Amino acid sequence: MMPSKFFATTLAAAGLVTVLSPSVQAFTFVEIASSQTANFTDLVDAAYAINDLGTVTFLGELDGQNGVFAGDGGVLATIADEGDGFLNFSDLDINSAGTVVFSADGNTRIVSSSGGLLTDVITVGSSPGLIGFSAADGLFAPVINELGTIAFFAENFATTDEGIFTINGGGVSTIADGPDFDLFRFSLNNNDEVAFFSISALAPDGDALFIGDGTAAPAPFADPLGFGTIEGPVLNDNGTVAFNALFLDAMFNPVLGNFRQGPG
Repeated sequence: MMPSKFFATTLAAAGLVTVLSPSVQAFTFVEIASSQTANFTDLVDAAYAINDLGTVTFLGELDGQNGVFAGDGGVLATIADEGDGFLNFSDLDINSAGTVVFSADGNTRIVSSSGGLLTDVITVGSSPGLIGFSAADGLFAPVINELGTIAFFAENFATTDEGIFTINGGGVSTIADGPDFDLFRFSLNNNDEVAFFSISALAPDGDALFIGDGTAAPAPFADPLGFGTIEGPVLNDNGTVAFNALFLDAMFNPVLGNFRQGPG
């Protein structure tokens, strides 16, 4: 007997088309890049981003050159490759203006590409805003918002502490830096606010979620459930934070949940 629900897949020149049962919404998938339609020999896992217009930027190897590429299913653009003098690439993002940011040369520089122009946003040893950065950890994980503000991880040369910083055409703003913070993943919204999780002496439980914009020291969120391990966070333009957390219930059983900041 045929099952009541089934699906079949077919490959089309424009991409992968999936046909589903009537109870499931069907989608058409658009191919951005592959070894089938271009000479890609490698596409780097987890090194890609998409903007609100549907343009995808990613890392790969094309015709023997490692590089940063972008496309929306039409003509593929090479943002930067080893032919431009770069040694390697890591971590990248794109905003709706089409500006791409990426780390390069062993995380010693963050570069932006806009209108085909490649510009060093910041490099190890440069001191915009009187903040210098060490090559020990490098400059990595850059993200860009719709205002063109770029947030990134780096090690402050003066303090040798890892921090989160932002830059937008001028000096660097410090979101969190110093011995009070042991930093993990962060999120940047379009108000230049950064949410992050940190093990910190400033938190009553020893770790907490924080939000900062560089104008004042970030304050920890109250943690009524006693979260033990937090993954994330992500932050929207209303300043609301969402995250995953592992904590113990009243019977000391481990609970894994997904949460967002609520009112009050």
